[in-house]
Amino acid sequence: MSYAKNIDLSLGPNYAGLTLRAKLFDITGTQVGGNISTGFIAIGGGDYQWRYTSFPDGFYGSARFYDSADDSYLAFVGVSEDVGALTEEQAAQLDAIQAACAAFAPNGATTSSSILNGGKTITTYQGDDYTAGSPRGPLDWIAEDDDAWPDLTGATVLFTSRNKDSGEVELEVEGSIVNPAGPAKTIRVELTAAQTDELTPGSDVDGALPQKTNKFDVQITLASGEVWTPVYGGAPGIAGGHTIIERQSS
Repeated sequence: MSYAKNIDLSLGPNYAGLTLRAKLFDITGTQVGGNISTGFIAIGGGDYQWRYTSFPDGFYGSARFYDSADDSYLAFVGVSEDVGALTEEQAAQLDAIQAACAAFAPNGATTSSSILNGGKTITTYQGDDYTAGSPRGPLDWIAEDDDAWPDLTGATVLFTSRNKDSGEVELEVEGSIVNPAGPAKTIRVELTAAQTDELTPGSDVDGALPQKTNKFDVQITLASGEVWTPVYGGAPGIAGGHTIIERQSS
């Protein structure tokens, strides 16, 4: 036996045009079944609807949603059969699942520009500028609240993108602190066209454009000399990464 559900996802404009995939997890965090790629409808503007007709009878847990291009984690929705309200124990277990999913985002960061997946996924187009004055804008990471990050006054920023297989550094750029204290602490990395043009896209991802995904991190050296890495993605066992898309010749 099984049951069906419609689930609405509102991911925002930066997430428009993705091919989504879902995975089901029970209350222990164990995946149930395989990857699910059917039933998705793109509404537009980063909104999607998913209809799935094969939830196992009695299943409650979560559906987690991923970008099929790089398997980066995007969103979580609690799922239970429509048989009345959850018990207190079941509600507590779903709350625990949601908290665990939130832990995928690095140190309470929200993002802007060409960054997705709670800061863990960057996409850059070879030869484009990612600066404050460019149409694409800079790469900004913003603390969700005042307590999420330490005071950044006097701190320095270093962005590094490495080949996922060899570990070779392909790009290293100094960033800046836009807002060091109070709400919405912000760190920024700006990439010039010359810098992104030097990156080699490769072809390790099947898709419309040749691309590859590096691992990356943003390292902060605080005024005290302590080193802290609030943003990272693409390392083994960690979602996301720095996806480099090849410029297409005219």
